[in-house]
Amino acid sequence: MRDPAAAADVLVVLAFDHTLVDVDSNVHIARELDVNLSNNVSSSSDRAKATDSLFMQLAQKRPPLSSADIRHAAERLPFSPQMVDAVRLAAEDFGATIKVLSDAPVLCVQTFLETHGLAQHVDEVVANPTHYEDGGKRLRVRSYQGPHVPPHGCSTCPKNLCKGKVLERVLQQHRYSRVLYVGAEAGDFCAATKLARDDVVFARAGEDGKAYELLSLLNTSPESVQAHILQWKAGEDTLAYFRDLFYRQYPECRASNAPEISLTSGGGFEVPRAVPPTHGKLLVVFDFDESLVNEDSDVFVFGSFHPELCQTLYERHAKKPIWPSVFDDMLQVLSEERPAVTPELIREKVARIPVQARMLDAIRMAVELFGAEVKVISDGNTFYIESMLEHQELRQHVKEVFANPVEYEAMDDGRTRLRIRPYHADHLEPHGCSWCPTNMCKGSILDSIRKVKPYSRVIYIGDGTGDFCPASRLSKNDVVLARSHLLSGEPYALQRRINANPGVVQAPVVPWSTGYDIYRRFAKFCQPPYAIPSSVPRISGSVLVIFDYDWSLINENSDTFIFQKLYPELLDTLRERRTKQPSWTKIMDDMLGDLAKDKPEITADMIRDVVARVPIQPRMLDAVCLAAEQYSADVKIVSDANAVYIESMLEHHDLAQQVSEVITNPAAFKPLDGGRSRLNVGPYHADDVDPHGCAWCPTNMCKGRIVDTLRRAHPYTSVLYVGDGSGDFCAATRLMKNDVVFARADEANGKSYGLQKRIDANPNMVQASVVPWSSGDDIYSQFAQFFDAPLL
Repeated sequence: MRDPAAAADVLVVLAFDHTLVDVDSNVHIARELDVNLSNNVSSSSDRAKATDSLFMQLAQKRPPLSSADIRHAAERLPFSPQMVDAVRLAAEDFGATIKVLSDAPVLCVQTFLETHGLAQHVDEVVANPTHYEDGGKRLRVRSYQGPHVPPHGCSTCPKNLCKGKVLERVLQQHRYSRVLYVGAEAGDFCAATKLARDDVVFARAGEDGKAYELLSLLNTSPESVQAHILQWKAGEDTLAYFRDLFYRQYPECRASNAPEISLTSGGGFEVPRAVPPTHGKLLVVFDFDESLVNEDSDVFVFGSFHPELCQTLYERHAKKPIWPSVFDDMLQVLSEERPAVTPELIREKVARIPVQARMLDAIRMAVELFGAEVKVISDGNTFYIESMLEHQELRQHVKEVFANPVEYEAMDDGRTRLRIRPYHADHLEPHGCSWCPTNMCKGSILDSIRKVKPYSRVIYIGDGTGDFCPASRLSKNDVVLARSHLLSGEPYALQRRINANPGVVQAPVVPWSTGYDIYRRFAKFCQPPYAIPSSVPRISGSVLVIFDYDWSLINENSDTFIFQKLYPELLDTLRERRTKQPSWTKIMDDMLGDLAKDKPEITADMIRDVVARVPIQPRMLDAVCLAAEQYSADVKIVSDANAVYIESMLEHHDLAQQVSEVITNPAAFKPLDGGRSRLNVGPYHADDVDPHGCAWCPTNMCKGRIVDTLRRAHPYTSVLYVGDGSGDFCAATRLMKNDVVFARADEANGKSYGLQKRIDANPNMVQASVVPWSSGDDIYSQFAQFFDAPLL
């Protein structure tokens, strides 16, 4: 088998209609189900709306068509077996990432993939979401572009789905070394325009020279697409092409059990070789302190070896307002008072200065994929910067460092110390810039770089006031990435100075807070033809994501799950007690007492292990990580379960760092005689305090009050609430128009959930957008779309 680390860094994107299947799936399924109604689908430009209307009409027929009928029609969609083999070759034999982009209902796409054994090979399906209503009697289809995000604004794509925007979002999460896009229809053209010149768009050609819409558009506007353009007519063409490309260009990624094949010279297709990027047209400039690295490097060093010196930092700067001179004096004090701290020890320490996740990946991407020249202009010093670059193996990526120089000075006792000199030496004429400190004008340095060589675009990444001058030297085609604080969104000094001096900076200014932000910005702004920022991206850390636990984050009732696994006989007792005792928390506590009494062999570790492995829908935890890691959302759990169950699950799945807070009923193991223990659960809203007074909520917890408290503590721009039951309704009523409540939809088997029922019964009480969901894939897809979109 292939080592996952050796997988080909290739993204294969397939359209569905006339590509993965040989027909327009919406129309074909409509004809299979009701020929008389199918014309409404084939003639509509809004396929999601038309298909939804079809399914609604079919549900009202007598006898009504069921979801099983719709699935059966999707299972029988005509396809080429060789196209399925091509997908398997790319995924199984070479580890390529496979995604499907489609204007079809997601249920139909997933049913086809499951039927033909492709579901485990497809990393993501982006299509129009589906959910059930009326106890599973009606299948609904919604537009991918939901009402909770702004319109995509693409003039060439249908309103409900812009494949180009989706592909941009995918590539901003990870810019693959090569993208293969296989399509046929007009909706695939926009995505083709987002590809780089090393990518390939594989456009379907019709019989007898008649082209599908994608190929016609490519022939009409070839200048719009940088990627290689190849044609295909049938699945065997795609299989042959994939075989040639992967076996010839990615032999080191082939799985050990993949078949050996003999490739004929030429192969029938001209397989494009990787095109080396044209270096030098793009310049990326990083400030160092609190930009490339996540600390002030000088403060980091003194804080590590002599923290007391940091307390005098600003006092020293007030007396001698040149930072290199201040730090040079402090290095002398460090040498005298901490003689064991040698230059090599300082080098070793500063080399490991904290760097935000994906920041270094962003640099490597800019250089290796887009051919950028990367330089550092910093009021730090060369010793610290070069130590870090060498440690991170970035010296070959960063072409030049402009910073205050460092010298070694021999001391009388045989030791050496570091001396920091100003970049703009004292014996030179003053640089005369009123924006900059006397030792360095970053704007002049940037001007001198551009005089030596013209660049088609400059991207400047900074945070402080010293970065304002170079930002003011940039043009409208360039980009300034100005740092803001992660949670509050408050700008750092660079953005504040830009705000205070309107009109001085001509380049578009885009905020960033994390290394993930920089990676996404580079993926978008480094690729020619250069995109001009047209909207302000959502600030990382400005969104609160709240998950209910039972039947939301997990796909089970954690309270009953423990008894199902360890003491199923108690479940009948549970039902009986539910009729007599109104407090669910009290019932659970009593039953846990029965468990401890009747099953003394069950230990605390056994309970933790069982609840840690509670069922979870695929991709649900990926959605948590997407929100918390890539977009720095503040993820919390608000649940009527208990702390032991939730924390055991989070620990088991290594999610404790991603979830900032668990708000639930307290629980703890209480020691008993003989070394045994018993799990006690108490109410979140204790019995001995005033009642919360909410008529919608149980006496032990008002989730609406909790949401209000969280919002008062932090000014979030938006709240995303994922829930299922009636206990989530009160929280939903506290959300605002910029917020989204994801309400679990009915299932095909007739099971329904209380949150959506209560919203339907009280529609005027919820201001937030209401989005139904059925699976972890739904939540992941909705999160990805929401976080990638600018603010409404």
